Amino acid sequence: MAKTSYYFTARPGAFNRDCQIIQIGPADSLTQTALRWAQTNGYDNVYVYDMNHQPVTKYERIM
Repeated sequence: MAKTSYYFTARPGAFNRDCQIIQIGPADSLTQTALRWAQTNGYDNVYVYDMNHQPVTKYERIM
C-alpha cells in the first residue's frame, strides 16, 4: 500500500527550517511518529501538515 507524506515542523507554518518530510505507511501511527520526531529533535511541539501545506494536527510532547 502507498505511504502518505506529511511535513513535521517545530513551528506553525514554518516550512523552511526545523521541518522534515515524513512518509507514514498504513500500518504506522501518525501520532507516535510525530511524538518520536519531536522527542528525537528536542522539540516540545510538532505541527503536522499535508503536502499542500494544510494543517493536519498539532501534538504536544509531554515531558
